[in-house]
Amino acid sequence: MERKAFALLNLTEEKIGPCLVALEVQVEPERVDQAMHQAAKRISEAGRIAGFRKGKAPYNVVLRTYGKPAVLQEALDKFGNEILQEALTQQALEAYDRPSLELLSEEPLRLKFTVPTKPQVDLGNYRALRIEAKAPESISDAKVNDALEQVRKTHATKVPVERPATMGDALRGDVKIDAPDRNILNRTDAEVELQAGDEDMVPGFSAAMVGALIGETREFTLTLPEDFENAELVGKALQVHATVRDIREVQVPALDDELAKTVGDFDTLDELRADLRQNLEENAQRTAREQFEEEALQAGLAQATIEFPDVMVEEEVRHSLSDLMRDVAQQGFTFENWLRMNNLTLEGLRASLRPGVEQRLRRSLFLYNLAEREGLKIEAADIDAAVAAEIGQYPDEMQAEVRRVYGTENGRVSVGLRLLQRRALDKLISIVKGEGVLLPGDEVASRPAEVLIAH
Repeated sequence: MERKAFALLNLTEEKIGPCLVALEVQVEPERVDQAMHQAAKRISEAGRIAGFRKGKAPYNVVLRTYGKPAVLQEALDKFGNEILQEALTQQALEAYDRPSLELLSEEPLRLKFTVPTKPQVDLGNYRALRIEAKAPESISDAKVNDALEQVRKTHATKVPVERPATMGDALRGDVKIDAPDRNILNRTDAEVELQAGDEDMVPGFSAAMVGALIGETREFTLTLPEDFENAELVGKALQVHATVRDIREVQVPALDDELAKTVGDFDTLDELRADLRQNLEENAQRTAREQFEEEALQAGLAQATIEFPDVMVEEEVRHSLSDLMRDVAQQGFTFENWLRMNNLTLEGLRASLRPGVEQRLRRSLFLYNLAEREGLKIEAADIDAAVAAEIGQYPDEMQAEVRRVYGTENGRVSVGLRLLQRRALDKLISIVKGEGVLLPGDEVASRPAEVLIAH
């Protein structure tokens, strides 16, 4: 049968969610009839109908033998996609994922396509953003002294003693902590240092264990304060069962030149002190830079409009779950047991992953679109250099496998996208500082440039 050209579709479009539209199409009877006859012919060619050779059974016979619903379904399997593509073209839509099809009525034939569309990003006037960078934190002598104390603790020795436990001692033994609804901790032959304040294993635990003797078991109740990090446990009574097997006194070395020689390539305590100050200052500068970058990115996101389909979120959640399952398996646990140990359900875990996934998608889409707007490019040589640097961070025996992973198409694209995000963020930083706010070609025209990731 000769194909006939049909007019524009009779359809309505409704936005029903972020990057999700419903297209309702009413198909012309003549076109439906043509599709039904073509479907009947395909059915006749594929099956056997008594009294007729393959492909020769009349339309009405096929309809009577297989039923109209079966013929219509066969028609929609091919014809439905044609209608969908015409609808997308007519409405200037790009599908992000496979749309769903719902049959609303047979006569007239009305179809409903639910279409997830590609992400929509309006960067807003990000080039008008200006932010003043804050100076890095000043490193005082007190902070250097704190760092020296940490060095002393790191190089401390633990000497067995036979006396009641005091604050600062290291106790070895068994500890079990139960909340009203579940077990929180159950460790055998564990080592716990008795510390006051924020360094206490659980607020109040160390104070309750002061005075304990080797072989003694203590049972007590702790009620967690309002500022405890796990909000679910605040105000709940925890039942503690602790048995002391060993008590060791923690002896820290003297703060002198000998300590400096033990720590590293230093001859004097002053050299160690100067090195610690330099490290602290570098960390402060890095922290200030990262905070400024985050402030700039959040400012850009705040004035941008970004939408993406839910199916995109679900894809990323699946990837995150897959990565987590692999990590759990490497630790020797089944995923079901890991969920039980953490008092989680699979659906609860999926829901908890969504906010982080959505945040990452917003950041990535903003930076990729900024890169396109600014005409930023990643060349093959950039990827080669980044891969070489990455490989160099691994031990010799692992470098061949790392090189193989990064040598794949997906591996190189992944590196290129990471570099592109970094370059886009660097560009945003220069903009919010008031540097380089013009695009290439802005003097003659305002136009988006192509993003190139060569591989």
